[in-house]
Amino acid sequence: MSFFLLFPREIGLSLYDAVIKACGKAGFEPKIGQLVPQISSVINLVSAEMGVSMVPDSMRQVNVKGVVYRPVADQMPSQSWLWHTGAAIHRQR
Repeated sequence: MSFFLLFPREIGLSLYDAVIKACGKAGFEPKIGQLVPQISSVINLVSAEMGVSMVPDSMRQVNVKGVVYRPVADQMPSQSWLWHTGAAIHRQR
Protein backbone atom coordinates (compact mmCIF):
# COMPACT_ATOMS: atom_id res chain seq x y z
CA MET A 1 0.00 0.00 0.00
CA SER A 2 1.31 3.44 -0.91
CA PHE A 3 1.04 6.43 1.38
CA PHE A 4 -0.43 9.67 0.08
CA LEU A 5 1.67 12.81 0.13
CA LEU A 6 -0.75 15.71 0.53
CA PHE A 7 -0.61 19.46 0.86
CA PRO A 8 -1.52 20.66 4.35
CA ARG A 9 -5.16 21.71 4.48
CA GLU A 10 -4.14 25.12 5.86
CA ILE A 11 -2.09 25.80 2.71
CA GLY A 12 -4.00 23.97 -0.01
CA LEU A 13 -7.55 23.73 1.28
CA SER A 14 -9.19 23.10 -2.07
CA LEU A 15 -6.53 20.63 -3.26
CA TYR A 16 -6.52 18.70 0.02
CA ASP A 17 -10.32 18.44 0.05
CA ALA A 18 -10.43 17.53 -3.65
CA VAL A 19 -8.00 14.64 -3.14
CA ILE A 20 -9.94 13.29 -0.15
CA LYS A 21 -13.21 13.60 -2.10
CA ALA A 22 -11.78 11.91 -5.23
CA CYS A 23 -10.47 9.00 -3.17
CA GLY A 24 -13.86 8.63 -1.50
CA LYS A 25 -15.59 8.58 -4.89
CA ALA A 26 -13.15 5.87 -5.98
CA GLY A 27 -14.13 3.82 -2.93
CA PHE A 28 -11.20 4.20 -0.56
CA GLU A 29 -9.79 6.46 2.13
CA PRO A 30 -6.19 7.56 1.49
CA LYS A 31 -3.57 6.60 4.05
CA ILE A 32 -1.74 9.89 4.55
CA GLY A 33 2.02 9.54 4.88
CA GLN A 34 3.13 13.16 4.99
CA LEU A 35 1.75 16.65 4.62
CA VAL A 36 4.08 18.49 2.27
CA PRO A 37 3.83 22.28 1.73
CA GLN A 38 5.58 22.50 -1.68
CA ILE A 39 4.73 20.78 -4.95
CA SER A 40 8.41 20.37 -5.84
CA SER A 41 8.95 18.52 -2.55
CA VAL A 42 5.98 16.25 -3.29
CA ILE A 43 7.46 15.31 -6.66
CA ASN A 44 10.88 14.64 -5.13
CA LEU A 45 9.34 12.48 -2.37
CA VAL A 46 7.49 10.46 -5.02
CA SER A 47 10.79 10.05 -6.86
CA ALA A 48 12.30 8.74 -3.61
CA GLU A 49 9.44 6.19 -3.44
CA MET A 50 7.98 7.76 -0.28
CA GLY A 51 4.39 7.69 -1.58
CA VAL A 52 1.93 8.78 -4.26
CA SER A 53 0.15 12.08 -4.74
CA MET A 54 -2.19 14.14 -6.87
CA VAL A 55 -0.85 17.36 -8.30
CA PRO A 56 -2.24 20.05 -10.61
CA ASP A 57 -2.15 18.89 -14.23
CA SER A 58 0.21 21.75 -15.09
CA MET A 59 2.96 19.92 -13.15
CA ARG A 60 3.10 17.19 -15.80
CA GLN A 61 5.79 19.24 -17.53
CA VAL A 62 8.16 18.69 -14.57
CA ASN A 63 10.30 15.71 -15.52
CA VAL A 64 11.89 13.87 -12.61
CA LYS A 65 13.53 10.47 -13.06
CA GLY A 66 11.20 7.64 -12.12
CA VAL A 67 8.08 9.79 -11.74
CA VAL A 68 4.98 9.06 -13.82
CA TYR A 69 1.93 11.32 -14.19
CA ARG A 70 -1.49 9.87 -14.95
CA PRO A 71 -4.72 11.80 -15.55
CA VAL A 72 -7.59 11.15 -13.15
CA ALA A 73 -10.72 10.62 -15.23
CA ASP A 74 -14.07 11.93 -13.99
CA GLN A 75 -12.77 12.70 -10.51
CA MET A 76 -10.58 15.78 -10.71
CA PRO A 77 -10.21 16.96 -14.31
CA SER A 78 -7.31 19.29 -13.52
CA GLN A 79 -5.30 16.75 -11.49
CA SER A 80 -2.89 13.91 -12.25
CA TRP A 81 -1.79 10.88 -10.24
CA LEU A 82 1.91 10.82 -9.43
CA TRP A 83 3.99 7.81 -8.43
CA HIS A 84 7.46 6.30 -8.83
CA THR A 85 7.86 3.96 -11.79
CA GLY A 86 9.13 1.19 -9.50
CA ALA A 87 5.97 1.22 -7.37
CA ALA A 88 3.60 -1.71 -7.72
CA ILE A 89 0.20 -0.44 -8.82
CA HIS A 90 -2.40 -3.20 -8.90
CA ARG A 91 -5.41 -1.20 -10.03
CA GLN A 92 -5.69 2.01 -11.98
CA ARG A 93 -8.94 3.84 -12.68
